[in-house]
Amino acid sequence: MLSKYKWERIFIILFLLFVGVAFAQEKNPTVYPYGGVLDSSRYTDWMKKNNRRVPLNFINANFSGTRFISQANFNRARFDCKADFLSSQFQSMADFHNTIFDSLTEFEGAEFDNLADFGGVQFNSRVYLRVVQFNSRVNFRGAQFNNLVYFWETEFHRRADFSRAEFDNKADFN
Repeated sequence: MLSKYKWERIFIILFLLFVGVAFAQEKNPTVYPYGGVLDSSRYTDWMKKNNRRVPLNFINANFSGTRFISQANFNRARFDCKADFLSSQFQSMADFHNTIFDSLTEFEGAEFDNLADFGGVQFNSRVYLRVVQFNSRVNFRGAQFNNLVYFWETEFHRRADFSRAEFDNKADFN
């Protein structure tokens, strides 16, 4: 029987193979010992312990159909590629605070059962939030939408905070 530690290592290796997480720092990238586990509380602890400020930098981000059971922590991450969260389900808090999306971002059909924090997020390309269900509070406070954003058929069941959000292009809440 494999120990919990070995299962974690197997999961991390598979995660890195399929997601392609890269950590950029100076000339020599720092290899994070937990490999970017979606519940990144250990990542945050490791960052504090080692006095690092290396953000998650995704070069391949296909989370289509993913069910995030525990907190999905993408705080201060950067997506240099298309960010695909089609039909994803976030059962706990989804933390995208201060995240940068440089390419197409799709949350079509996603469901957020708990707080969804997009505060301070920067969307530099098109954003599709079509047929999304926000079953709890959602925070877009101070978010920057630098391109087209579509909220077609999106449902906000609780408070949605768009204070200080900037829309540089068309925002379609059709």
